[in-house]
Amino acid sequence: MRGGEISGNTASEGGGIYVTLGPWTGALIEDVRVAGNHGWRGGGLMVTANFMPVTMRRLTIVDNTSATLGGGILARGSDYRLLDSTVARNSAQTGGGIYHGLAAPFTEPCPCPMTITVGLVKATELDDNQAAEGAMIYEETSGLTVEP
Repeated sequence: MRGGEISGNTASEGGGIYVTLGPWTGALIEDVRVAGNHGWRGGGLMVTANFMPVTMRRLTIVDNTSATLGGGILARGSDYRLLDSTVARNSAQTGGGIYHGLAAPFTEPCPCPMTITVGLVKATELDDNQAAEGAMIYEETSGLTVEP
């Protein structure tokens, strides 16, 4: 997915974008503005149960809300990379900007997606996100690297 804006949407998971069981070659989302969306989990984006890395580059993720987890991004059971992006003014109960969580159980016949969560957040501005726990980033499990 390249370019454009996704705004003003509501969903139970991934208010703006929901990425699951992505292609064997991986997925790329770049130069997209994700704004003003709402989800029960993953207000802006939800990245879950992917086979190969999901790369998110030059995104603007702003003013999204989640009733529970991950106002800007909820990531679990995937290898994800958030590069050169802005995550600002998002809100959730836990993980206002980013919620880096445990993989959900996968019960379908294999081949199965990842059962761990691996994340890289690099050259990304996290600003003015709000949550009762983990305003900028909430790390439920290990495997997250944050670099300048």
